[in-house]
Amino acid sequence: RAFVVDAVTGPALMFRPRKVIAAPGDTFSVDLIAEEVADLMLAHVTIEYDDGALSLESVTQGDFLAGTGGSVVFLEALTPGSVLLDTAVAEGDPAGVSGTGVLATLVFRANASTTTAFRFADGAVFRDPGNAETPIVETVPGAVVVE
Repeated sequence: RAFVVDAVTGPALMFRPRKVIAAPGDTFSVDLIAEEVADLMLAHVTIEYDDGALSLESVTQGDFLAGTGGSVVFLEALTPGSVLLDTAVAEGDPAGVSGTGVLATLVFRANASTTTAFRFADGAVFRDPGNAETPIVETVPGAVVVE
């Protein structure tokens, strides 16, 4: 028997993997995922993390919005303990993307032994090509265990 477990109801924001186990000094990456979206043109997301336990090493654009063939704009603003990401596509055909895909990849360094989480700050927004807001039904935090 084959079956699929779909525990996240979209449209949603989540991290993949949802749990990371690392040692102090290790670097690891997590993908920011837009899950089960329809006609996504823009995502505005702030990710919060414990900057005593983790250091953000880099943020790179994911390939999901590039699926329209349009020009992707990717902006990041870093402050201690958070990163604001704005990513959008213009002049694509179709104008927005549908499905599930990677919006960004974040690379962190584990600084101290602890258990912590990545969280989405209030105010995350998805928008369609008409600039109408698409409700985000669920945001799923990620966990990090540094041992």
